[in-house]
Amino acid sequence: MINRWIRYQKNEALSWVTGPARSALIQAYRLYTLALAGKPELGAMNRLKEDQRLNNTARWRLAAAYFLAGQAQAAQDVAASASLDTEDYRELTYTYGSGLRDQSMILEALCILGRTEESIDLVAQISEKLCSKKWLSTHTTAYALIGMARYAGISAGNIKMNFTYNWNRSGQTKQEISRALYQADLIPESDESRLNRLELTNTGEAVIYPRVIMEGIPKIGSETAGESGISLQVDYLSRAGKKVLGDKYEQGTDYIVQVLIKNTGNQGRYDELALSHLLPSGFEIQNSRMTGVDRTRNDPFDYQDIRDDRIYTYFDLKPGETKRFQVVVNAAYTGRFYLPMVSVEAMYDATINARLPGRWIETVTPGVP
Repeated sequence: MINRWIRYQKNEALSWVTGPARSALIQAYRLYTLALAGKPELGAMNRLKEDQRLNNTARWRLAAAYFLAGQAQAAQDVAASASLDTEDYRELTYTYGSGLRDQSMILEALCILGRTEESIDLVAQISEKLCSKKWLSTHTTAYALIGMARYAGISAGNIKMNFTYNWNRSGQTKQEISRALYQADLIPESDESRLNRLELTNTGEAVIYPRVIMEGIPKIGSETAGESGISLQVDYLSRAGKKVLGDKYEQGTDYIVQVLIKNTGNQGRYDELALSHLLPSGFEIQNSRMTGVDRTRNDPFDYQDIRDDRIYTYFDLKPGETKRFQVVVNAAYTGRFYLPMVSVEAMYDATINARLPGRWIETVTPGVP
């Protein structure tokens, strides 16, 4: 498989022509992966080196490719025309780039070239952003960790982490770690009235940067509504298209659930939005792909994943554009059920989002008030 991948990468590298600015970065990274695999394509590397439109990130990546290919002097020549400056931006598609992602790629290249002393300020900037409360995409976070891990592997030496921790007074746990990262799962108190307590003592010479990361889902009924750059509306309609008022639905009846999403922001086109539409457990989705009968009106989307109790829809949205997605559901079971929160967000920029809180609904026998 890897031989076929190398053959494909070589063909792509040799057939590449100058294109958009991000295209050059993709070519530089492609050439880097070939050099990393021990199959450098020097002709394509030399051709890319002459492209005057290369940005700093692409230049550093190309320099790393030359270095891995055994061309140390060529690597330094390319790096000589590059700086540590990066553009502050965020891409929602294509290379999924950002200013922090580019800084991290430059840090990795500096480490490969053995120029770690020049990267101290860059390391501090990346570390500060990783430790901030600012949202980062998985792509950006991964590259930041790659860069920091390579720097830590070069600069850490043989210093080990030695520390003890005590979680909720359950006793001291001693650790001696030679790696740059240690992670432990801590189970919080089940009694909400009690506080959780963590005591950490550094018993070694290495500087330790502790972080507490909490994850979970909102407690039923505690969700809140919110909109940021996008609006979200969910309506339950009868087969005739009239809105169903209230929270009672008749067992055995089909309903059309309609979701309206509008781009209300000022950031232009939104790429790769994800709609998470969960349904009450007493309802059953009428999947038109299975029945062959489609009674819904849906705007174009890129992909839709229909499961037993939820639908995930992925799509793009132009400035000011509204898209409608519908699904037919059947109120199959009587009882009281929780209608979960519905949310939509940009997959690579969580600041673009909207959500509607959940609520309790009831499915009743027809004719029973």
